[in-house]
Amino acid sequence: MKIEKRTIFLTGYSLYILTNVFIESEFADLGPMGKILRLLKYMGILFVILSCYNDAKLDIKRTKIIGILIFISLINMIVFNGGTGIVEIAIIIGCFAMIRDNLKDIFKWSIYNLTVGHIIIMLLSFVGILEDHITTRWVGSYMGSFFGGEYIRHQMGFLASNQIPLTLMIVYIMFIAYKKEKITIKEQLLFLILNMCCFISFGARVSFLLIIGAFFVYCILRISDKFFPNWTIKTNFIWILYPFCMMISVILGYFYNSGSNLWLLLNDIFYNRIRWAHAGLKHYGLSILGYGLKAGQATGTNGENLVDNGYVLILLQRGIILTIMVIVMWSYLTYIAEKNRDKYMVLSLILIAVASLIDNHLISYKMIPFYCTFISGQDEIKNKGRMLLDKYKFVFKYKFVLTRRNVRER
Repeated sequence: MKIEKRTIFLTGYSLYILTNVFIESEFADLGPMGKILRLLKYMGILFVILSCYNDAKLDIKRTKIIGILIFISLINMIVFNGGTGIVEIAIIIGCFAMIRDNLKDIFKWSIYNLTVGHIIIMLLSFVGILEDHITTRWVGSYMGSFFGGEYIRHQMGFLASNQIPLTLMIVYIMFIAYKKEKITIKEQLLFLILNMCCFISFGARVSFLLIIGAFFVYCILRISDKFFPNWTIKTNFIWILYPFCMMISVILGYFYNSGSNLWLLLNDIFYNRIRWAHAGLKHYGLSILGYGLKAGQATGTNGENLVDNGYVLILLQRGIILTIMVIVMWSYLTYIAEKNRDKYMVLSLILIAVASLIDNHLISYKMIPFYCTFISGQDEIKNKGRMLLDKYKFVFKYKFVLTRRNVRER
């Protein structure tokens, strides 16, 4: 019985996503489970590689940037202990480019595996196999009385209390990009209810606000679809958002001044992200190839501070070259979405750009479906370009024939 390459790819990809979710939980600390999970993760990558073996068609132009990304990531990994994350993601994207799988399948299976993986860990926490650590945090009223006061934050088996709300936010963003205008009212209500539950249980303000904001913008887009069916986005500048957020993050980090009340207010709104970015940039400085995974993890005198800004963190850990490549790729993804007039994908990419100001999402394994649009999006642009070219050729040929007939008749 011959197994389809698509099945092998999706099996390996699912195994990779699930094991990453488990590695981010206390499940990885149970005896030898950490080593077993990492072995299963690499088995998933092996399945992905095997799926494109033999009859895969390699497009050199298409995968050239992926090859460069892998090469520089390997240097960062070997020399500076930068981890295998980008290498793994690049391999999966490269294999996706070779087998030409359906992009919607990547989104669907990502949503499914992230959901299942987190539910399993939460259930293990509920039955007592994994511990539910609870912490408290006090937040001032500078963002309003609704967000002020004491927060009780559960971890529910994960290593961080914001793991579940951030994943819910990412799944919702994926859902918008995947289903576009076909999200039902029931599905929207489910996300809103889960969002409120996460806010109460985990005290995550950013994910809560972004989901609410995304919901309202999505509703506006759906209303415009209903009353103005021919309306579409006609922008060509939203791709600038990623380099802009990168520039703002570095500027705010470098010029942060703890003696200024304005800076202190901005820092409080972003919950110390600016102060931590400042400490990280001042402590490490800039590097061509980065300082490795430990950079930005202990920037204070007591080692308690963490750099959470995704743009600053990737700059510290991966270096200037990889940072530029990643920002260019995300900018190009947005450019593709704008060219394809895909307003729902554009909305998703705007949300990721904004969310990365607070947390590190840009090179997360959860972002693989969006990186895969780097491949599929080019095909869509090329196909539309061919169709447009064929249309103009037809019109030109038709007018040319008519002109010749008119000349003969005269």
